Amino acid sequence: MVSPESIAPISKPGASLGKRLIVGLAGLLFVLVAAAVVLPFVIDVDQYRPEIVRAANERIRGKLELGKLKLTLWGRIRVEVAGLKIFDTAGKELVGVDDAHLHIPLSSLWSGEPTLTFRMEEPRVSVIKSAAGEVNFLKLVPEALPPSEGSPPVAG
Repeated sequence: MVSPESIAPISKPGASLGKRLIVGLAGLLFVLVAAAVVLPFVIDVDQYRPEIVRAANERIRGKLELGKLKLTLWGRIRVEVAGLKIFDTAGKELVGVDDAHLHIPLSSLWSGEPTLTFRMEEPRVSVIKSAAGEVNFLKLVPEALPPSEGSPPVAG
């Protein structure tokens, strides 16, 4: 005779799949949150600041000063900029801001159409038109930009 204790209970196959799915999603969520917390400490975006400043200064007639850069990954890729200034060739400040950031929403990456937004908090902008009709901002743009690395030569 078989006792009721020796009979293994019959489990529902769907219940174990549901539990595995929940555990898997919880694990994935944990990994994503851990990455969002740890990666900004591991990836130092400020190391690219000298290269960004050099590349910008090669392409404008003026000077860019860029403050410390910091990465944040909460719901978007965000790089905070602790100050930015653009000077003309005479050394006059054309643009200045103490707090700025650029961000790329993760949803725009998933859609295949990345969107980059640069936002400045309380910018100081100085646009002056001289008596001769020249606008100081337009003097920043050189007549011919130097070719960037990997770009095809311009026919002309």
